[in-house]
Amino acid sequence: MSDAVGDGLRALVVDDEEVVRSVVLEVLEGMGFAVGPADSLSDARKKLGAAAWDLLVVDKNLPDGSGLELAHELGARDVDAQILVMSGYATISSAVEALQAGDYVVKPFDLTDFRARLQRAVEGLKLRRANRRLLSELREKNAILEGLATRDPLTGLDNHASFQQSVRKEIARGQRYGAPCALVLASIDRFRDINASVGFSGGDALLRALGTFLLHSGRVSDVPSYPADGDVLARFGGDTFAVLLPETDRTGAATRAEDLRRTVAQAELGTGLPRITVSLGVAAFPKDAHDAEALIAATAISLDAAKEAGRNRLIGGRTAGHEDRAPRGGQAGCSGALDARRRLPRSLPAHRGSRGAGRAGVGGAGAAHRPGLHLHSRRARDGGARRPGACAGPRPA
Repeated sequence: MSDAVGDGLRALVVDDEEVVRSVVLEVLEGMGFAVGPADSLSDARKKLGAAAWDLLVVDKNLPDGSGLELAHELGARDVDAQILVMSGYATISSAVEALQAGDYVVKPFDLTDFRARLQRAVEGLKLRRANRRLLSELREKNAILEGLATRDPLTGLDNHASFQQSVRKEIARGQRYGAPCALVLASIDRFRDINASVGFSGGDALLRALGTFLLHSGRVSDVPSYPADGDVLARFGGDTFAVLLPETDRTGAATRAEDLRRTVAQAELGTGLPRITVSLGVAAFPKDAHDAEALIAATAISLDAAKEAGRNRLIGGRTAGHEDRAPRGGQAGCSGALDARRRLPRSLPAHRGSRGAGRAGVGGAGAAHRPGLHLHSRRARDGGARRPGACAGPRPA
């Protein structure tokens, strides 16, 4: 048996009999413990409140109460200490109570047996602490694995799969409670040219910086990446980011998106990184789509239209008409650009009771003339899906 079993540990001895207390203190000091005495429950509570103790050796019967009371108090507070109860009354009931609190020894005790019990108590304490450390490490690693499964490794935002799940959940919630929601897709303009200029590592740095900016920008600080029952910010793919806005109609989403467009255009994202602009598409449930897939498709069509109309602008509510008809003669074909003048912008009426409605500049008479902001309310003829044989030209970068 090692005499240094208590090295680095502190032991508090609580007993009103001075002789017993002195013997226990001497044994504990011989085993390497730093020790402290207490002669009552009140004295023990003071010492426990003033310092941390690893081992508590307490008599069951004290002048001001039972040592088991103290053991139960420590258990209720989840104090990380091992408890050894001493008693001169060797009854089955007292032994059961003591064992429920920790370990148990009968007075007068044999010193060899007492040392063995103390060593077992220390081993139990160290094992419990090791298990707690392992559990904490396991939780941390599980959190990391969960993050790898749900977060984009480059930006730290929600990844595409997690975002899709969030959209489905929000649509289901809206269908159940009649609540609107909106989706914003934002794509960096001319990102291929930026990659050619600064290299792929520079492009990655730009995407990473934009993700950080979106999370911490004062103008969009209410768009956290992992909120509870709130907005969701994600990397949709490539140079495109997505913002899911619960309980927000299309007008409120357009206001938020336009604020984002202006803020990004004015932002310095980092040393050596170029200034950028973004094009944005907006669509809302249930106005523009009735399920998650249709909402994402409608928003993507609006984003494509914003790119084709000249970039650095917002187009909202585009659910049909994005594709061009085949040319005369029956040969299928697609136009690579759309004439922005053919897209008749309409201001949207504000929806009372929805978050974002009533914000200045959107929904009013001047909304259609705001630079960079185009709101469309053309309804889908086919649920937002392209007609067979129709297609859109490649979206400009």
